Amino acid sequence: MVIEYEGQEVASFGIRRGSRRDAGHDYVAKALHVGPNFARQIAQCNKERQDWIDLMIQEGEIEESN
Repeated sequence: MVIEYEGQEVASFGIRRGSRRDAGHDYVAKALHVGPNFARQIAQCNKERQDWIDLMIQEGEIEESN
């Protein structure tokens, strides 16, 4: 999956399939440039896309449009 904002690629990741059924997807948080708690809130729909975009702008991952 590739995530873009205003034509700029911001993050990309794929879902890995491993031999351990109980293995998590901890690498997704790193790919999204967020901590595990924020990633969990995204997965649980407690955060919206705009929350993530605002954080990415604040962290300098996305250049603010004029």
